[in-house]
Amino acid sequence: MFKEDTMRSIKYVLILGVICIVSLGFYVGQVLSFDKVKFIVETKKGDPNEDVVQNMQLRLSEWGQNPNEYNISMNGDVKQYNKSILSYLFNDESSWKDAPRSFQQFIWKNDTHVFSQDSVTYGLNKLNNNELELQYWNALNNKLSSMTIKLPETQMNEKIRFSPFQRTEDMLLIDSFTLNKGIEREHIYQIDLTKKSMTKIKLPDALGKDDAIRSFYDGKMIVDQVKEVEDSEDFLSETVVKDGKQTKILKEFEEVYSSYAINGGKYFLGLDESSAQVSDKKRFEWQIYDFESHQSSSHSIQLDSIATDEAFSNRSVTVDRDYIYFAYRTKKDEVKSLVINPLTSEIVYEADIHKKGSKNELLLNSVITN
Repeated sequence: MFKEDTMRSIKYVLILGVICIVSLGFYVGQVLSFDKVKFIVETKKGDPNEDVVQNMQLRLSEWGQNPNEYNISMNGDVKQYNKSILSYLFNDESSWKDAPRSFQQFIWKNDTHVFSQDSVTYGLNKLNNNELELQYWNALNNKLSSMTIKLPETQMNEKIRFSPFQRTEDMLLIDSFTLNKGIEREHIYQIDLTKKSMTKIKLPDALGKDDAIRSFYDGKMIVDQVKEVEDSEDFLSETVVKDGKQTKILKEFEEVYSSYAINGGKYFLGLDESSAQVSDKKRFEWQIYDFESHQSSSHSIQLDSIATDEAFSNRSVTVDRDYIYFAYRTKKDEVKSLVINPLTSEIVYEADIHKKGSKNELLLNSVITN
């Protein structure tokens, strides 16, 4: 009996040893294959060290047995992250994932409303019926700021919540709503980040209970307006600009999926739906509305040999500090990165990124600017 137990123990140790050796050999093989991968950033136009370019990074990955993710700066710096396939199911692509833990906990707190603009993420939560708590984190300098804001009204409905939607200079603009249903609003609010105070702003026209304000500038506003279709249960959504005298429908923004206030709120930028989806469209398109001239304009640039047989997104885009940052995969298994002035359609920076030393397919995950 003792002999059988001893033999069983020896057999177990040998099997365990073989597993460890095989695992170690596989791991070493993977490390060696990682070391062989080399990324080349070939600048076609502009300077990667210019202020508007130097914070741009691409998140790329190789799709294989052990997918690896790389952050690549336009000056050629590369950071590698060894990841498992499972980790992509729980991947955090939020703009605040590198923020202090206390800020992340605040962001995920119930009823905290989050807004990001120009590499700064804002979180706003109601402390009580008289005060709000505001925290915001700057990803460029890793600075976390916080303040307690007294509401301009002493008696507030406890169900009202406040949501930031735009920053113009030192003013953070805030919309309000209730948890159980929408409310018609005649005011928005602004927080003065320097004085740490909050005031009300009279809107040029009342917002419907299902309307969403997208941009506000000099007494005028752009709104996603929802209306009931007569003799139907359907609803119609349209983007309009209101100045208190008239309402103008912005038909050019019908295909827009994401919008931004730029240049201090003077312009409203809308990215067309195809700009960040799997698409064989060989043009990148966006819309601009000028609050001062009351004019809309359509813009686009031509794309080179875009990869069309994609199971994942073949393009990625973000807007930061008044510029468009765009990247897409080409048929040559390389990624092209662009920095675009949205008002002039000028490409101020262009680069091709390709790799050597690996046969794994190169995937484009996202464009980041912090």
